[in-house]
Amino acid sequence: MTDQRDEFEKDRDEYETDMDNLENMENTEHDAGAPDNAVSGGTAPEKSAGGGSWNSSEQGTQFGGFANSRYIGHPINDFESQTGWQDGPVPQPPVVQQTNTGKKVLGILVSGILFGVVAGGTMFGVNQAAKRVFSSGDTRETSAPLILEEAAPETEEKADSTVGGAIGSVESGTVTDLYDVSEIVENAIPSVVAINTQTTITQNDWFFGPQTYRASGSGSGIIAAENDSELLLISNNHVVADSQKLTVTFHDGTSVEAAVKGTDPNTDLAVIAVAMEDIPEETKGKIKVAVMGDSDSLKLGERVIAIGNALGQGQSVTSGVVSVLNKKIPMQNGTTRTLIQVDAAINPGNSGGALLNRKGELIGINSAKYSRTDVEGVGFAIPISQAKTIIDDLMTKKTKVPVPEDQRAYIGIQMSNIDAVTARNYNLPEGVYVYRIIPGFAAEQSDLKERDVIVKFGGETVRTGEDLQKLVSYYHGGETVKVTIMREDENRVYQEKEVEITLSYRKNAENAKKNGQP
Repeated sequence: MTDQRDEFEKDRDEYETDMDNLENMENTEHDAGAPDNAVSGGTAPEKSAGGGSWNSSEQGTQFGGFANSRYIGHPINDFESQTGWQDGPVPQPPVVQQTNTGKKVLGILVSGILFGVVAGGTMFGVNQAAKRVFSSGDTRETSAPLILEEAAPETEEKADSTVGGAIGSVESGTVTDLYDVSEIVENAIPSVVAINTQTTITQNDWFFGPQTYRASGSGSGIIAAENDSELLLISNNHVVADSQKLTVTFHDGTSVEAAVKGTDPNTDLAVIAVAMEDIPEETKGKIKVAVMGDSDSLKLGERVIAIGNALGQGQSVTSGVVSVLNKKIPMQNGTTRTLIQVDAAINPGNSGGALLNRKGELIGINSAKYSRTDVEGVGFAIPISQAKTIIDDLMTKKTKVPVPEDQRAYIGIQMSNIDAVTARNYNLPEGVYVYRIIPGFAAEQSDLKERDVIVKFGGETVRTGEDLQKLVSYYHGGETVKVTIMREDENRVYQEKEVEITLSYRKNAENAKKNGQP
C-alpha cells in the first residue's frame, strides 16, 4: 500500500503542475467567493489504528487530497469507488462554479489518465468534450444539439406510416399499410360461418349408474363448395365429432341446421353440409365460396389473418405472421401432424375457421393453440395444400342425416371393441371385432365373417361399436355400403379387405327378437 501511495503522490504533483500551467496559459479568474484551497494538495495521510482505512487531515482531505476539490464526486476521481478503501466523514465542500470549461475538461481527462480508468460511456463523453476544446480553442461550455429530422412538407401525395423506409408495396408514392386488413376481412368474412353443436354425454356414476346430460359447443367453418342441393363447408373433426345437432350461422346472422358429410380424425378435418333449400334467398346473395390459396408458397414472417367464432361469441378477426412452417406436432393418438405455426390468436371457437394470406386466399384451417399459461402467441393451422385431397374425398361421402326409425338399417352382428392398448398388446388391428354373425340378416348374406375386424364403414373410420352404430343410423334399409375389414390370412397375419353389405331393416330385427328369435 505504501508503494501505491507514493506513486499516487507523484501523480498528484504532476497533476497540480498541469493545472498551474493551464491557469497561466488561459489567465482566467475564478468566480467571486471561490475559496483559495479549492484545489488543495492536502497532507500525506496517516494509517488509521484500525488498519482498514486511511485517516484524513483536519481539513477533511481524503486519500489523494481530492476531498475538497471541485472534481469531487466525479466517477473518474472517486478513488473510493475505484479501490474499495474508505475514509472517515468528510465535510461537504463549497460549491464552486466554473466558467472555464477547458480547465474542467482537462482536469477530468488528466485525472482519468492518472487513475488508468477506462469507462466506455464516460470516456467517450470526455474525449468528445476534449476534441471541442483543443481543436477550436473555444473555452466556452457548449452542448451538442439534438438533431431531429424535420418532417417533409405536406403534399398531395404523402407517404403513410414510414419508419426507416416504406413498409409494404409502394405504388405511385403511396405505401400500403400491411397492418390494415379491413379490406381483406370485408371480402373474406362472408365465407366464414359460426358452428354451434349439441351433444349428449353419458357418464357412469358409482352410486346412481349412467347419467346422461346435454352439452353444447362452438366452432367455425369455411364455405368451400356448393352444388345444386348442398352448400359444403370445411371444419375440424373435433368441432363436429359426436354432435347430435349442428347449427350454422352465416355472416348476416341467419342460422340453419347442418349435417356431417365426412370426417377424418387422423387429420382433424371434417366436411359438413347445409341443404340449399334451407338457406333464404337473401342470405344466398350475401355469402360466398372461399378462394383457395397455396400454403406451400408461404414464407416465414408473411402476414396472415385468422377469422373465426372466438369463444362462441360470433365472428372475430385476429392477425399475425407465419412463425414456423411444416411444424411437426405429436398427437395423443401417437400420430404426428404437420401444421403452420402463427402468432395470431387462435382461441377456443376459432377451430375450423379460416387462415388467410394478404390476398384473402384460404391457406389454412385454424386447428389448435398451446393452452399453457406461460405460452402466448402460438397457434396452429392445417395447411390447405395438404388438406385439399382429403377434403375432396370427404365431400363425396354420404351426408349423415338421421333416418326415421322405421327405415333404419341393420347389419346383424355381435361385436366388441379392440382399443389402441389391446391392439398394441396383442398385435391386433384397432377397430370393431366381429365375434358372432346373426342368422337371417345382412351380415350373413355378405362376405363378412366372424373374427373379422371392421375398420371403416362407408369410407368412415370406425374405432368402436358406438362409431359403427352411429354410422349405420344414417343409412336406410336396402342400401348397399362398402365395409373395410382386416382379416387373418393362413399365416395369421391381418390383411385389409373390402366387402359389400346390403343392409337389412332394423324393424325386421326388432320383430324377430319379439318373436323369440336370437
